[in-house]
Amino acid sequence: MSLDLGDRLRVRAMVYVASEPIPRFWPMRTFIHHNPLYGLEDRPFAEAVAQASELFHARGYLPRSQYREYLAAGRVDAHALRQGMHRFLAEKGAQVPGVDLEEWLWALSTRYPGERVVQAGDWIDGVGLRAALQGEALPPLGDEEAVDTALLELLEARLPPQLPVYLQVDQLYGSQIGDSLDDLLTKSCLDFFDEGQSAWQAPGREAGFFQSWKAIARRNVRFLLRGLHLRQLLAQEDTPEGTIAQILRQLEVPETAWQDYITRELTRMHGWAGFIRYRSTAKHYYWAQRYPADLVDFLAVRMVLGLALLQEAGRHQGSPVSYRALRASWQERPRLAYLRSELHSARILPAWAQRIDGLLSRPRAHAIDSVAAEYIGARRQFELDSQRKRLMELARVVGGDAEQALRGLKSEDLQTLRRLLREWEAREGYVWLQAMESHYITALVDQLRVPQPASPKRPFAQALFCIDVRSEPMRRQLEALGDYQTFGIAGFFGVPLGYLEFGKGSEMHLCPAVQTPKNLVLEIPADLELEEEALYGALEHVLHDLKSSVLSPFVAVEAIGLLFSLGLIGKTLLPLGYHHWHARLHSEKPITRLLLDKLSPDQADSIVRAIQRAMIVKALARELRISRDQVTDGEVRELREIALGHQSGPSFLVRQRNLSPAEEAAFVDKLREIYRVNHAETSLQMERLGRIGFSLEEQVRYVLQALLSIGLDRNFSRFVLLVGHESRSENNPYESALDCGACGGGRGLPNARALAHMANKPEVRRLLRERGVVIPEDTWFLPAVHNTTTDAVELHDLDLLPARHLLYLERLRNGLSAAT
Repeated sequence: MSLDLGDRLRVRAMVYVASEPIPRFWPMRTFIHHNPLYGLEDRPFAEAVAQASELFHARGYLPRSQYREYLAAGRVDAHALRQGMHRFLAEKGAQVPGVDLEEWLWALSTRYPGERVVQAGDWIDGVGLRAALQGEALPPLGDEEAVDTALLELLEARLPPQLPVYLQVDQLYGSQIGDSLDDLLTKSCLDFFDEGQSAWQAPGREAGFFQSWKAIARRNVRFLLRGLHLRQLLAQEDTPEGTIAQILRQLEVPETAWQDYITRELTRMHGWAGFIRYRSTAKHYYWAQRYPADLVDFLAVRMVLGLALLQEAGRHQGSPVSYRALRASWQERPRLAYLRSELHSARILPAWAQRIDGLLSRPRAHAIDSVAAEYIGARRQFELDSQRKRLMELARVVGGDAEQALRGLKSEDLQTLRRLLREWEAREGYVWLQAMESHYITALVDQLRVPQPASPKRPFAQALFCIDVRSEPMRRQLEALGDYQTFGIAGFFGVPLGYLEFGKGSEMHLCPAVQTPKNLVLEIPADLELEEEALYGALEHVLHDLKSSVLSPFVAVEAIGLLFSLGLIGKTLLPLGYHHWHARLHSEKPITRLLLDKLSPDQADSIVRAIQRAMIVKALARELRISRDQVTDGEVRELREIALGHQSGPSFLVRQRNLSPAEEAAFVDKLREIYRVNHAETSLQMERLGRIGFSLEEQVRYVLQALLSIGLDRNFSRFVLLVGHESRSENNPYESALDCGACGGGRGLPNARALAHMANKPEVRRLLRERGVVIPEDTWFLPAVHNTTTDAVELHDLDLLPARHLLYLERLRNGLSAAT
């Protein structure tokens, strides 16, 4: 059975909308920083913080005590804080007779010793609070019907339809299904989203997260031993969307609450949800292409496990397994449900815990009603006494006749005062933050000075540094030496690019993490010619190496394991010595260039042809045992034309190798299906090759954009340094956080090299001149990298430096050394 297309799309749309508040988490290798409000940027800041605090179970602002320390240290604008209180009270428009509300708020924020003054309570009202302040006996709550009505309203608030059913059961039965579900789902995610770290990988991952997990779960012994009947649940629907809808209906969640229910489910494990959300939208992420997954898969797995755990709890403790059944149970016996909720959600008064726990193990209706009434009275007394003490303490802090004024308030005025104080405590963090910002803005403006007229003297060197706190000290010290002019710029230098480093097999995105670069830059040896025959020969050599030995896979695994072990031990025990040894071992990396120019259609076509011919040679050797030296280039080209449909057979395989037409046809089919010599793959390869490099117009635009963004459009020096930054550390999973955030956690050197190469091109400078930016002939853009661990600056691409600049190179190096 499967959901129809319209319903599937509706469920998928719900999941998509529900995930909007969840910020994407990038993989740890590109971990830079994380803005938890990213998905809420369309809302006012205070509203976004409040919603994120609820969704992600987090504190939105610093504790009051921390803000007070900042106030004492002069980091908060006290006048702005007062103004914030005044605006708050004006917005509320409420008055309390005899109470200077602004002074009460000031005393609460700056001098009150407790963390919060408003007691969270279910049984606090103005009448009861006035009696507590007067030292009088509390008036009764009302008759039993009134108490039951109050309990139903309280339970409605604690157990809304959007709260996952298993969490409602946890709250009423103490079953801890939520924790068990999180543990099981985490293990499933670790199995599927493994990126080669573990020795065992989940089978069938190519089918996607849900389908792969579904196949494993049906025969998972651990689930069977626990009594989780997943096979029956998984047999009901084929698709993840259908599974979600089926389970929501089985749980009897009202359709009007589905959207919020799904949001609660996703934010329960928002770290995994954020990573999967990133992964499902990252078109060029290798692991996502190979093993697809999205939040619909994730939610379907979670819903299946959640329902199975609910059913297990129902069998063992008799708890309901649907929202309607659960709601009916507490509506029928609100006092029993209230006592359960108090005990299992850790709200219970400590002195009552043992008594109520024993009572709930053998619940009798009369005893439950009697104890509930007694407990509600004790709870009410506790809440009102606690609130009275806090308000009296605040009144003493306010001083003057505040205590007398508090005791003289009517019940409705006490309600108003308590409401205002509660709303202020919800707003307070935001007002403190605004007051801190006001102080910072004032201090910043006071430091601004009218710039001195620019010196007509040409600086010896100009340097562009990343606007990163780790680069700022170097920048200031370099400028302090004199004869140097520095600028701040985002560390990717305004050039978003995908980078394929020489000797590495995967592309790295060097740009802000929220961007996906359109252009790919290849690092290639400086002496490599992109000619067809040379490339063909290199591919043939590589392919020959791959198939040279049956034992090669095993040898490779052992060798990699040994090298990894040496690296792990060396990095851990002797990091400095290991680094020098490793540098010597890998010191033979050739001088390289960046392939920055777009490939012409002819160049791209030549590369695709060479790759396809190499694949045909490999297929001949593997499928027909015909080695490379047994075929001519013309025969290889003939097979390529036949595979692409440009030519019909028979080929030399029939004419000279005695293959039958059927055998030839089978071989050609393998070329198309297995070795990808077909029209679709040709188009895909041409599209990918089209990403390589930048057009001349793009190069001009990026150089112009970078220069104008920092105001460098005249008086160019002899050297213009583009200084990217990186760090060096070992055994640090957060290493990317120490590199350049603007480069997505990567190094800034490739971007610096790219922009420098662009800016040094005569044709780029010619077009810049037409647009009003004249770069002198003797100006040279020089890429460099600042190692923020050692503070050393290393210059790059010096082999391209014009001879007339060599005379000044030592002076430049001395200046950089003096600035470290």
